[in-house]
Amino acid sequence: IEPSKIELLYDYKASTPYISGYLKTYIVLPCREYTQEQLEIILLHEITHSKQKGMFLRYVTELCVSIHFFNPVTWIYRSRLHYWEEYMCDYEIINKMGNLDYYFHVIEEIANHKFGENILGLGLAKEDIKNRRNMMKKSYKMKNKIELEWL
Repeated sequence: IEPSKIELLYDYKASTPYISGYLKTYIVLPCREYTQEQLEIILLHEITHSKQKGMFLRYVTELCVSIHFFNPVTWIYRSRLHYWEEYMCDYEIINKMGNLDYYFHVIEEIANHKFGENILGLGLAKEDIKNRRNMMKKSYKMKNKIELEWL
């Protein structure tokens, strides 16, 4: 999907930026002010999700959880799918940017912003960000080690 075909929306009820839509793609931002660097990272992150075309699988997973809400396997699958979607997105962005610390610094700034009484939701919980950062560090150490071994 081309970035020009993605519509940007603001939502007073949204607690975290997210991408939505299958035939028409929307990036939804919570209503608040963003710095230039925050907007760049948010848009880059959400457009990367769009390019990876995981929305169909996410909708199927949500349907499975709705129908089989009593089955813990569907909840675990949804959780793992979300985790790996975020991992793939982070990995691709950091590969392009080359600056892991800057990327996660901006993500943490966004996560620290409070919306009323709620802190940003599922994708931006502080512990999740910490785990995502650590996983990226491990991945890049492994990548660099493998590259050095090939030289």
